[in-house]
Amino acid sequence: KLVGKVETGGAFELITSADRAELTLPTGHSGAIYTGDLSDQLSPPRSGGLLLAINAWQRFIDKGLRRFGEVYYLGKLPHGADNRVEDCLVGYFEGMETRFFFADETGDLTGIELFTADDVDPCEISFSDFKEFEGRRLPQRWLIRHAEAPFAELVVETWNVNAGKPSAAPQDGAN
Repeated sequence: KLVGKVETGGAFELITSADRAELTLPTGHSGAIYTGDLSDQLSPPRSGGLLLAINAWQRFIDKGLRRFGEVYYLGKLPHGADNRVEDCLVGYFEGMETRFFFADETGDLTGIELFTADDVDPCEISFSDFKEFEGRRLPQRWLIRHAEAPFAELVVETWNVNAGKPSAAPQDGAN
Protein backbone atom coordinates (compact mmCIF):
# COMPACT_ATOMS: atom_id res chain seq x y z
CA LYS A 1 0.00 0.00 0.00
CA LEU A 2 1.36 3.39 -1.01
CA VAL A 3 -0.02 6.73 0.10
CA GLY A 4 1.07 10.19 -0.96
CA LYS A 5 0.35 13.30 -2.93
CA VAL A 6 -0.12 14.04 -6.60
CA GLU A 7 2.23 16.83 -7.72
CA THR A 8 -0.68 18.79 -9.24
CA GLY A 9 -2.64 18.62 -5.97
CA GLY A 10 -4.60 16.11 -3.97
CA ALA A 11 -3.82 12.73 -2.50
CA PHE A 12 -3.41 9.25 -3.94
CA GLU A 13 -3.58 5.72 -2.58
CA LEU A 14 -2.35 2.59 -4.34
CA ILE A 15 -3.17 -0.87 -3.03
CA THR A 16 -1.67 -3.74 -4.99
CA SER A 17 -1.31 -7.48 -4.64
CA ALA A 18 -0.39 -10.34 -6.94
CA ASP A 19 -3.97 -10.67 -8.20
CA ARG A 20 -5.41 -7.14 -8.20
CA ALA A 21 -4.74 -3.43 -7.73
CA GLU A 22 -6.68 -0.29 -6.91
CA LEU A 23 -5.56 3.30 -7.44
CA THR A 24 -7.37 6.32 -6.08
CA LEU A 25 -6.35 9.68 -7.54
CA PRO A 26 -8.01 13.11 -7.22
CA THR A 27 -9.43 12.44 -10.71
CA GLY A 28 -11.08 9.13 -9.77
CA HIS A 29 -10.74 5.49 -8.77
CA SER A 30 -9.40 2.68 -11.01
CA GLY A 31 -8.80 -1.00 -10.55
CA ALA A 32 -7.42 -4.05 -12.31
CA ILE A 33 -7.83 -7.77 -11.77
CA TYR A 34 -4.92 -9.88 -13.02
CA THR A 35 -6.74 -12.88 -14.47
CA GLY A 36 -7.66 -13.71 -18.05
CA ASP A 37 -6.36 -11.46 -20.83
CA LEU A 38 -4.21 -8.93 -18.98
CA SER A 39 -3.79 -6.67 -22.02
CA ASP A 40 -7.42 -5.57 -21.45
CA GLN A 41 -6.53 -4.20 -17.99
CA LEU A 42 -5.23 -0.79 -19.08
CA SER A 43 -6.31 1.09 -15.96
CA PRO A 44 -6.38 3.94 -15.24
CA PRO A 45 -7.59 5.45 -18.53
CA ARG A 46 -4.95 7.46 -20.45
CA SER A 47 -2.09 5.85 -18.48
CA GLY A 48 -1.27 3.09 -20.96
CA GLY A 49 -1.63 0.44 -18.27
CA LEU A 50 -0.10 1.88 -15.09
CA LEU A 51 -1.57 -0.82 -12.86
CA LEU A 52 -0.27 -3.53 -15.22
CA ALA A 53 3.20 -1.96 -15.13
CA ILE A 54 3.13 -2.02 -11.33
CA ASN A 55 1.96 -5.64 -11.49
CA ALA A 56 4.91 -6.48 -13.78
CA TRP A 57 7.28 -4.93 -11.21
CA GLN A 58 5.63 -6.85 -8.39
CA ARG A 59 5.74 -10.06 -10.45
CA PHE A 60 9.44 -9.46 -11.18
CA ILE A 61 10.18 -9.11 -7.46
CA ASP A 62 7.93 -11.96 -6.29
CA LYS A 63 8.84 -14.53 -8.95
CA GLY A 64 12.41 -13.52 -9.77
CA LEU A 65 14.18 -13.79 -13.11
CA ARG A 66 13.63 -17.50 -13.61
CA ARG A 67 9.83 -17.54 -13.13
CA PHE A 68 8.84 -14.09 -14.43
CA GLY A 69 8.66 -15.24 -18.04
CA GLU A 70 11.26 -14.75 -20.75
CA VAL A 71 13.87 -12.26 -19.49
CA TYR A 72 17.04 -11.04 -21.17
CA TYR A 73 19.58 -8.23 -20.92
CA LEU A 74 19.03 -5.79 -23.79
CA GLY A 75 22.06 -3.62 -23.03
CA LYS A 76 22.54 0.02 -22.18
CA LEU A 77 19.80 2.30 -23.52
CA PRO A 78 18.95 5.98 -23.15
CA HIS A 79 16.25 6.45 -20.54
CA GLY A 80 14.45 9.23 -18.73
CA ALA A 81 13.98 12.90 -19.45
CA ASP A 82 17.74 13.42 -19.67
CA ASN A 83 18.32 10.30 -21.84
CA ARG A 84 20.90 8.93 -19.41
CA VAL A 85 22.27 5.57 -20.52
CA GLU A 86 21.20 2.76 -18.20
CA ASP A 87 21.14 -1.03 -18.08
CA CYS A 88 17.91 -2.50 -19.43
CA LEU A 89 16.35 -5.90 -18.77
CA VAL A 90 13.43 -6.95 -20.96
CA GLY A 91 10.80 -9.33 -19.69
CA TYR A 92 7.86 -10.92 -21.48
CA PHE A 93 4.78 -12.32 -19.79
CA GLU A 94 1.20 -12.68 -20.99
CA GLY A 95 2.27 -11.41 -24.43
CA MET A 96 3.47 -8.04 -23.10
CA GLU A 97 6.96 -6.57 -23.08
CA THR A 98 8.27 -4.83 -19.97
CA ARG A 99 11.56 -2.95 -19.84
CA PHE A 100 13.23 -2.44 -16.49
CA PHE A 101 15.92 0.28 -16.28
CA PHE A 102 18.63 0.30 -13.61
CA ALA A 103 21.13 2.97 -12.53
CA ASP A 104 24.78 1.94 -12.90
CA GLU A 105 25.99 3.58 -9.70
CA THR A 106 23.31 2.36 -7.28
CA GLY A 107 21.49 -0.49 -9.00
CA ASP A 108 18.22 1.34 -8.30
CA LEU A 109 15.25 0.57 -10.54
CA THR A 110 14.87 3.95 -12.26
CA GLY A 111 12.12 3.13 -14.71
CA ILE A 112 9.63 0.73 -16.20
CA GLU A 113 8.17 0.76 -19.68
CA LEU A 114 5.22 -1.55 -20.36
CA PHE A 115 4.26 -2.29 -23.97
CA THR A 116 0.85 -4.00 -24.02
CA ALA A 117 0.99 -4.44 -27.82
CA ASP A 118 3.47 -3.80 -30.65
CA ASP A 119 1.46 -0.90 -32.09
CA VAL A 120 0.66 0.88 -28.80
CA ASP A 121 2.64 3.54 -26.92
CA PRO A 122 4.02 2.22 -23.62
CA CYS A 123 3.19 3.23 -20.10
CA GLU A 124 6.41 4.83 -18.89
CA ILE A 125 7.27 5.23 -15.22
CA SER A 126 10.42 7.07 -14.15
CA PHE A 127 11.47 6.70 -10.52
CA SER A 128 13.60 9.19 -8.60
CA ASP A 129 14.29 10.65 -5.18
CA PHE A 130 15.06 7.33 -3.48
CA LYS A 131 14.44 7.12 0.28
CA GLU A 132 14.50 4.49 2.98
CA PHE A 133 11.05 2.94 3.54
CA GLU A 134 10.67 -0.02 5.89
CA GLY A 135 14.38 -0.80 5.60
CA ARG A 136 14.31 -0.76 1.78
CA ARG A 137 15.61 1.86 -0.64
CA LEU A 138 12.53 2.78 -2.71
CA PRO A 139 11.57 5.61 -5.05
CA GLN A 140 9.65 8.48 -3.53
CA ARG A 141 8.87 10.25 -6.82
CA TRP A 142 7.10 8.56 -9.77
CA LEU A 143 6.62 10.33 -13.10
CA ILE A 144 4.08 8.46 -15.25
CA ARG A 145 3.79 9.18 -18.97
CA HIS A 146 1.86 7.71 -21.88
CA ALA A 147 1.89 8.68 -25.56
CA GLU A 148 4.47 11.41 -24.89
CA ALA A 149 2.11 13.09 -22.41
CA PRO A 150 2.36 13.24 -18.62
CA PHE A 151 -0.30 11.21 -16.82
CA ALA A 152 0.65 11.95 -13.20
CA GLU A 153 3.56 12.69 -10.92
CA LEU A 154 3.23 10.93 -7.59
CA VAL A 155 5.16 11.71 -4.41
CA VAL A 156 5.06 8.67 -2.11
CA GLU A 157 4.87 9.54 1.57
CA THR A 158 4.41 6.04 2.99
CA TRP A 159 5.05 2.52 1.71
CA ASN A 160 3.52 -0.39 3.56
CA VAL A 161 5.13 -3.34 1.82
CA ASN A 162 3.39 -5.94 3.98
CA ALA A 163 -0.12 -4.41 3.95
CA GLY A 164 -2.72 -7.13 3.68
CA LYS A 165 -0.26 -9.94 4.40
CA PRO A 166 -0.78 -11.99 7.53
CA SER A 167 1.84 -11.22 10.12
CA ALA A 168 4.02 -13.99 11.44
CA ALA A 169 3.31 -15.37 14.88
CA PRO A 170 5.61 -13.97 17.55
CA GLN A 171 8.69 -16.07 18.16
CA ASP A 172 8.87 -16.29 21.95
CA GLY A 173 10.41 -19.73 22.20
CA ALA A 174 7.32 -21.26 23.87
CA ASN A 175 5.57 -24.33 22.44
